[in-house]
Amino acid sequence: MRKLMILTAAFLFVMQISKAQTEKGDQSLGINLGYTAQQVTNANTNPLVNPISNTTYQYKNFSAGPNYSYFIADKLDIGAALSYGTSSSTSTDGVDVSKQTTKDYSAAIFVRKYFMYHDKIGFRMGPQFGYTGGTNKLTYSQQPAADNQNSTSNGYTAAFKLDFVYYPAKNIGLSATIANLEYDHTKDNNHNMGSGTTDNLNLDFINNGLNLSVFYVFGNK
Repeated sequence: MRKLMILTAAFLFVMQISKAQTEKGDQSLGINLGYTAQQVTNANTNPLVNPISNTTYQYKNFSAGPNYSYFIADKLDIGAALSYGTSSSTSTDGVDVSKQTTKDYSAAIFVRKYFMYHDKIGFRMGPQFGYTGGTNKLTYSQQPAADNQNSTSNGYTAAFKLDFVYYPAKNIGLSATIANLEYDHTKDNNHNMGSGTTDNLNLDFINNGLNLSVFYVFGNK
């Protein structure tokens, strides 16, 4: 009888440990981290000036921000995320060096559907809508100071994301973005140089930097 009670208690303990972290009423609170680095060298041909010239472009971006979600049904959550990021890019043709620095912030809401295997590993996907804003500074090493530019921007985004999800422990989750189809509408204000709008549609698959999330699961336990 004692052995049966011990086995029953152990079974219930294991069931509690393996209980899904994606059930209705569960919540998660975490942080998103993103990093991108890229370097490209282009060979330009201009017979009137120089037969061949090389332009090197370097780009780095880092972003971080909190996220929160609530499961309105099993394997279906809604939530919001904030983000602040900085980026820098440098372009040189061997003579002039241009440097661009950007600071941006964003807020987004999302809905995600989970597809899990044994409640430990799987995928989630869904739409996301957000607002973005930021500042941009562009300077040149060999051109007059008047050519340098300072601008501000704001706009909105609509995206559909696919993430890989893994729960290494009962209350800890990890995710990484695999694919992102995103539309951006941005309005730029270049002050005395005027303003304009841009519209972009991008499909990123795995290779657009590293975007991770670490989160803590709590609530319906």
